[in-house]
Amino acid sequence: MKSRWRIAVPVGCVALICGAALTWHFVKARATERKLAADAKACRVRAEQGDSNAQYDLARLYYQGKGVPQDYAKAAGWYRKAADQGNAKAQNGVGFRYEWGKGVAQDYMEAAVWYHKAADQGYAKAQYALGYMYYQGK
Repeated sequence: MKSRWRIAVPVGCVALICGAALTWHFVKARATERKLAADAKACRVRAEQGDSNAQYDLARLYYQGKGVPQDYAKAAGWYRKAADQGNAKAQNGVGFRYEWGKGVAQDYMEAAVWYHKAADQGYAKAQYALGYMYYQGK
């Protein structure tokens, strides 16, 4: 009887610790999800007021599906709004969407145009992407 207790107590403790860890994980994940949704809502308000940085951030949230449902078409739209205001990161994002067909029809020529706009502003990622498109003959 004593040997059973020597096994049952540690197994019970391990089960209790695992249960607590799982509960903590799900509580933390739920809190993070609520924070992301609140951040996305605040970002949307600023984006709708014309803030190009907020438009870029909201586009990334839509692309990644963080705080909002993942939607490549909406992401492309918000990237385009920020890009039209001269935001180099957004111009690079629009180029990426066209290069890979994420939310828009794939179009290498249009991708090159948008990468070029961002590259002309000195945005290194766009310079690399444009150079790599030329290297691949796209």
